[in-house]
Amino acid sequence: MLAGLAALARTMGMNLLIAGARENRAVVLELSGRRQAVVPLIAGQVVTTNFYQALDITGGVGSDRSATLAARLRRTGSRTSPADLRQALVAVAFPGPASGLATIQSVVFLPNKLTAEVAIGNLPASAGRFFSVRMPR
Repeated sequence: MLAGLAALARTMGMNLLIAGARENRAVVLELSGRRQAVVPLIAGQVVTTNFYQALDITGGVGSDRSATLAARLRRTGSRTSPADLRQALVAVAFPGPASGLATIQSVVFLPNKLTAEVAIGNLPASAGRFFSVRMPR
């Protein structure tokens, strides 16, 4: 499936989270206009933001958010609770509109629980209005 997605023509870069609850597996497929890379599951977690981790295309304000978020989540590991996720999101939030930047949406997907923890609606997103979205089996 990854090879098929990577082979499709595209006009913009994107990071796709591909997860399966039955296998308890997930990867991030990073796609630029012409290149692709896979970010693997490490210690039961995979993180993606709107910046590349595996492709050697780096830079931009906030490009360290993926590493910061992953480090925060590794502290709690398999015991990560919704409260832990929310604290991790607070740690990587952009400061807000005064600097011209804001995190407008954050999602943490828990494939084995078929749940997404979503922060949206306030700036920065991690300031509140968290929702747990459960997906059908």
